[in-house]
Amino acid sequence: MSSRPAVSVVSPSISIVVVNWNGFRWLPACLKSLRAQIHLPHEIFVVDNGSTDESRTWLNTQPGVTTIINSTNVGYCGGANRGIVRASGEWILLLNHDVILDPNYLSHLATYAEAMPQVGLMSGLLLENELIDSAGQFLSRTLRPRERGYHQRLENCAEAGEEGYIFSVCGAVAFYRRTMLRDITEAETNGPLDESFFAYSEDLDIGWRAQRKRWKAYYVPYAIAHHQRGAAFQKSEVSDRRKSQGYPRGVWGSQKSEYRFGKLFEKPEWLQAHIILNRYAVLIKHCPWTLWLNQSPWILPFDLATLAIVLLHPSLWKHLWQNRSVWSLAWRYRFRYGPAQDLPYSSWIT
Repeated sequence: MSSRPAVSVVSPSISIVVVNWNGFRWLPACLKSLRAQIHLPHEIFVVDNGSTDESRTWLNTQPGVTTIINSTNVGYCGGANRGIVRASGEWILLLNHDVILDPNYLSHLATYAEAMPQVGLMSGLLLENELIDSAGQFLSRTLRPRERGYHQRLENCAEAGEEGYIFSVCGAVAFYRRTMLRDITEAETNGPLDESFFAYSEDLDIGWRAQRKRWKAYYVPYAIAHHQRGAAFQKSEVSDRRKSQGYPRGVWGSQKSEYRFGKLFEKPEWLQAHIILNRYAVLIKHCPWTLWLNQSPWILPFDLATLAIVLLHPSLWKHLWQNRSVWSLAWRYRFRYGPAQDLPYSSWIT
């Protein structure tokens, strides 16, 4: 384990942006954990994406919270960008409404933030109940986002206790340097988060764009957060949807895979389309052909399975077609900036 940096004399100002969509059930615990931070945030924004539950009514009663109301669901990316543009902190903590932070979460990250000026994005340890949800984001052999330690117990994942450099950070709770976000924002993305993605894989895209600009990502295991992954979808809804669509548990894909087909079909079809399209949009934007060829023995079986799923379920086709512009925008990005060459991919692919 590397030595911890010395505490900076001047602590950075931190803005918090929570993106909410029908998350009233989890919002009170989330905001309570933000107010309990040892390193108090400079400001707290909650961006509500057209919620139809009690979220808005409850948020109007909360002092010290600036609520940004979107009349419709503009996606996680659109909601996050609307919060980021209002934020004034040197660092921005972007998180889901279903995340709870330990009281010293911000203080741990603030210490590293000022001691490591080359780092533009950071992640703490993210837990789901007693299992690891993410100990830093890397690339899988299929070039999908791989959350290190996913669904392992802490005692079975030694790397989860060791700080160090990573590829990117999980978007459920991501700590971004403002200057890094400004540096990676291009006209094609409509903001720091690429709004054409709507939701999913935007965290991998940010990490790739940051690495292209030679910003580094760092993992701090002492900063601990807790995540109820997929909390926007009730368990009963998930079970009913899985049964109605005829998908058995664990079909196509291991339980440790972030992009599991069984999990994919727990979501509404319009969201399934975003997940599938965004997986390839990231590769179109950034992946060098040499890297794709090197990884093709793992990529091709996965992609063929994806194609089979799509062909066998025509109800997905209209959603894929309606959101096809994400690919044209991705190609436009690639033609302008080229693939992400000369990066140490071997240290990130596991």
